Amino acid sequence: MLIALALPVLRAARTGPFLLACAAGWVLLAIPAALSTVIDPDSLTVQLRLAAVCAAVGAVFLLDDPAKPTTLVVPGRAWVTTALRVGMAFGAVALWWAAAVGITLAGAGEGIGEQLRLAGTTLEAATILVVALALAVLGCRRAERGVASAVTAPATLVVVGAAALLPRETALFVGLTDPRWAAAHDRWSVLLLVAGGTLLIGAGARR
Repeated sequence: MLIALALPVLRAARTGPFLLACAAGWVLLAIPAALSTVIDPDSLTVQLRLAAVCAAVGAVFLLDDPAKPTTLVVPGRAWVTTALRVGMAFGAVALWWAAAVGITLAGAGEGIGEQLRLAGTTLEAATILVVALALAVLGCRRAERGVASAVTAPATLVVVGAAALLPRETALFVGLTDPRWAAAHDRWSVLLLVAGGTLLIGAGARR
């Protein structure tokens, strides 16, 4: 069933907004290299975070399911197509992120790339993506026509904005040399587990 549905799901996916969002993220990261500007590691990390948000918002559109009204009575269709869409989003963003990191390192000044904490930044990007997909799955399930990106894309931005405004004691976005880095990424790990559980429950539940 998965193999039979994979190609139709891919063809029906709203890839246009996703590709535009990913391109915007790459452009943001390529600016230092294009301008031959040396940027400090903290600023590069902020750029990576912003680019990750771009990709996550774009991935929300891949979860839209305009065919929902015509597939409500097809056994197994709901969770299978949702799983395919989620898997497609994860795979596409993973490839995009690898290229994004490469662009960042290529544009970084000598010795600056080595100062980046890419493991922690990748954890942040993965969590933002999972939160976005969880919102998209829940939103599409509640939408009668299966299209909820108009709501879930802004909702993703609101969630990230709220995370950026957390007080110092519970901050998620911290600088590379900030002593709170380890504690902040412990919180990122917990958030990833919660968002991942929500995504699994939302994707597996019946419509």
